[in-house]
Amino acid sequence: MPVSWHIVHGSYRADRHGPRPVAAVAGATALQVDVPPLPAALASGLRERGLQLVLDLWAKYEDWQPEKLVVLHEAGAVTDTLEEYAAIIGRDGKVQTTARGHEVPHPLLRLQSQAQRTLMLLLNALDLKED
Repeated sequence: MPVSWHIVHGSYRADRHGPRPVAAVAGATALQVDVPPLPAALASGLRERGLQLVLDLWAKYEDWQPEKLVVLHEAGAVTDTLEEYAAIIGRDGKVQTTARGHEVPHPLLRLQSQAQRTLMLLLNALDLKED
């Protein structure tokens, strides 16, 4: 698990996981941005890739409204699903042979495409603007 996962779940140990990651500082007088701790419910049930997406967005943006937190959690869950689909398709191949010997696309390709569209809709619903 990445260090960020251990920090969120309270299992971080410097002797085991190394130093805590620190935001890059530009110049000697730059101020460190204080990122509030991630709510436990936001990380609940997420695996590594989804949690990393949530942590990245949580640290980059502020003023999270409760309804946006639900959407952010769902974006993390869909990200985990996409990673799972990619692993299965990578293992099985994009083309499968039926019992009659016909080659057909892997059934998860359609679900993967739908999940990608869902992730884009969720990210758009977050309405994250660059300053």
